[in-house]
Amino acid sequence: MFKQLSRSLEYRLAVAVSLGLLAFAIIAGAIGFYVDYRAQIRASGDLQRQLVRTLQAQAEVAAYAGNAQIAADVLNGLMTHETVARVRLTSTDGFVQQAARGQPTGSTSNESHYVLRSPVDQVSPIGELTVAADETVVRQAAVRSAVNKALERLVQILLTLFILALVFRRVVGQPISELAHRLAAIQPGSPERLYIDAKHRHDEIGVLSEGANSLLDAADGALQHERELREKVEAMEQHYRHIFETTHVGIMVLQPDGRLINSNPILLQKVVGIHFDGQYTPQSEDFISSIFVHPERAWSMVREASDTGRTMAADLQLKTGDSRVSWAHCILSVSHDQLGQMDIIEGVLYDVTARRAKEDQARQLAQLDALTGISNRYGTEVFMGKALRHAHADRAALSVFSIDLDGFKAVNDTYGHAAGDCVLVEVANRLHGCIRRSTDWVGRMGGDEFVLIVCNFEGGVAQLEKQAKHIVATVSCPIVLPTGNTVTVGVSIGISRLPLDGVTSEQLFASADAAMYEVKRRGKYGYTFATKEGADSDATGPQ
Repeated sequence: MFKQLSRSLEYRLAVAVSLGLLAFAIIAGAIGFYVDYRAQIRASGDLQRQLVRTLQAQAEVAAYAGNAQIAADVLNGLMTHETVARVRLTSTDGFVQQAARGQPTGSTSNESHYVLRSPVDQVSPIGELTVAADETVVRQAAVRSAVNKALERLVQILLTLFILALVFRRVVGQPISELAHRLAAIQPGSPERLYIDAKHRHDEIGVLSEGANSLLDAADGALQHERELREKVEAMEQHYRHIFETTHVGIMVLQPDGRLINSNPILLQKVVGIHFDGQYTPQSEDFISSIFVHPERAWSMVREASDTGRTMAADLQLKTGDSRVSWAHCILSVSHDQLGQMDIIEGVLYDVTARRAKEDQARQLAQLDALTGISNRYGTEVFMGKALRHAHADRAALSVFSIDLDGFKAVNDTYGHAAGDCVLVEVANRLHGCIRRSTDWVGRMGGDEFVLIVCNFEGGVAQLEKQAKHIVATVSCPIVLPTGNTVTVGVSIGISRLPLDGVTSEQLFASADAAMYEVKRRGKYGYTFATKEGADSDATGPQ
């Protein structure tokens, strides 16, 4: 019973409010106690000073006349206050009169001294009245007063907590509890719905009840849809079973959200070649995302097939459990229901890994620079075309670095073309080490000209400047030739950006080249931006 109560929202809220008020009571009580205590200490001091002012005239007469009787009356009057421990009246003539509560301790740490002046001219000092407070009595009185006020506050807080608990239970807790029990009693698929009381029809309880009823209606609709879909799947399985089991290519039938309805054994065993563990089945998630390295391309084919009514075909890379690269030629078509909505996705896949490997090998050989091993002009232009398409589609950043070596001709003239080739290879390696290999690109355009393409950067001009400085510093480090000689070359870099300096590859390359030649004109060994917007960030190296 207690365990069930402790799980209720009403109980947890009551506990939370109680703990909050308790914490408030402790903090407020501590602060109030300290304030009241200090106030009582000050009040005790003020009372002592007021009492002294009342008897000061008599004390001045007693000191002036040296009258012991008047002095005794003054001392006794001061000693009537329980916080006074001892009093001493002295005059400049040597007259001394004192009184104490109990045995005097001689301590002056809590003594207050009041100057007595002549009753004749009220100016000349004639003595002193010393009053020592009983600190123990003062503290005890202050503590008693502070404790009483703290108890009053505690009682007020407890009473407030009790009233809040009653009000919350009446207004919120009890209606929510009743609503939760009625909702728990409704079985899935039952036509029963929550009754909404008239007094709650326009408040949060009514809104919650209406939302629960809508959710129950949606759940019933989902169950009915699931039954209809199951019947449709069973009919389709009978229709395609023979085809699935006899064909030599992979066949898949998908729902519009990509979940697998049916497939033949060839699809999973030979074409896809993926072994799913016991916690995952192809029918439980987006099958397209499960088998393709780039599922967005397959979904693009699906959308185009749905929009045009045509069959779409393309080579798509498959996911594998190891480092193998596997490709399948995928043919996709889409059928629609009576309302024109996408109903079924049908796909045929067959393995084209061997053909793709030969094509990729030939393509790579055509796009590589024979000397440096990095991309040549053709390969760079191919990459630039792809990068621009992605940049335009995703509105991503893209920048081109046109890089030309400074001092390279002197190396060729002095040490020969073999040494020059060694320098080009080393520079290519260093440039390749300056890029992010997952997104950027470096290529040799011919001779001692290189290009670097920076994609998807988020640091703006500052990031490009940092990368340009890194390239200048890295390339200008000494290079040791096979002969043992050491040479040094620099770089002039021109930087263009999309779309400030162009929207096509030709425009961006031309803008970067123009900026690079501007660096050459200024004295080489540095970098600059192509546009006026980058002028404030232009930088060049040593002249």
